[in-house]
Amino acid sequence: MEPKYIRLGFENVEVIDVETNDIAELLLDGVAECHQIIPGCVDGLKIIKTCQRAEILFEKSADKPYPSDDGLGERTLFKRLLAFRDLTDVAYLDENKEAIGDPIYFPWDPVNEDEAESFCQKTKITKDGELSIVIEKQTEGR
Repeated sequence: MEPKYIRLGFENVEVIDVETNDIAELLLDGVAECHQIIPGCVDGLKIIKTCQRAEILFEKSADKPYPSDDGLGERTLFKRLLAFRDLTDVAYLDENKEAIGDPIYFPWDPVNEDEAESFCQKTKITKDGELSIVIEKQTEGR
């Protein structure tokens, strides 16, 4: 089944759905299953998918307003992604916005003790006006 959208998940549990035709490139490298024992979880075991590195390149056409109820007013996708380094995961969705498989979680290295942002995420506008995100564990110098 071909995905029609990707769902971006954020640390504050906000989500934004983006049409796949607004994505120039999506690369998830080193995807693997991670097993966690979590008290209170059904069966006591949670299996999640993680990746070691992610690259997402959004076309200029992706920079549209999105619905938000956070009280911060209307923002576009690019403004949101440039304002905070807090992407946690991506999921593939069909034409009905139903999940295709499980979400894939990105590397995370908290900026400070509130853990609201990650050093792993680097976001910038390219010279062509597209938005580029690279998420990977930093081995030296944040």
